[in-house]
Amino acid sequence: MKIDNRKVELVNCNICESSNSDVIWEKNGFSYQICRRCELVYISPRLTKKEIGNIYDIGFKSKNESKPIPIDSSSYKYFFNTARAFKKQNLLLDVGCFRGDFLYSAKKEGWKVKGVEISAEAANYGKKHYDLDIFVGRLIDSKFPDDFFDVVTLFDVIEHLTDPNECLKEINRILRPGGLLFLDTPNFNSLNRIVFKERWSVFFPWHLYYFSAKTLKKIVSKNNFYV
Repeated sequence: MKIDNRKVELVNCNICESSNSDVIWEKNGFSYQICRRCELVYISPRLTKKEIGNIYDIGFKSKNESKPIPIDSSSYKYFFNTARAFKKQNLLLDVGCFRGDFLYSAKKEGWKVKGVEISAEAANYGKKHYDLDIFVGRLIDSKFPDDFFDVVTLFDVIEHLTDPNECLKEINRILRPGGLLFLDTPNFNSLNRIVFKERWSVFFPWHLYYFSAKTLKKIVSKNNFYV
């Protein structure tokens, strides 16, 4: 099966695994579905992992140019104020860290940092320019120890994951009891989405999931996190 000459696959809801969904609308040949059981919004059929990987491989240059150095670390002030209370082993992991701008800021704040990034080019940039420890690949393949990190972050990442449930389960394993999972993602119930509908700026084929506060709480609760 292909859309726009790219291979696609059918998937079920990532929260409740139901295949019972309704099409909200179609955009650029892709169907945006809403689960009838839990209301998660997702794309199906969607691009395969290989097709998405190809997009990320060629997308580093444009994304790198759109975010010039140096990055203003003051934008992370709220996070650092929040995370300070969770310092114990002083270890922080950023999943989907791109070239490591946030990790570099965290390092300057005194955190011992590690990153995970699927783009080798982006990870190599962080290693070379920021002297960061970044694992290239998926989190599930990084094999961090149990109960290892104080804090795990996902900034605009969960919507890209082919299996958010798998990722959250792994984070629960490597995050120490009482640790902090800090994430953000576009809100499907935001005013922007309601006003612009299918013209909402974050609707594109490599954003695979669209969470509301309700569905985000459901998926993190499923993996033993407490909001």
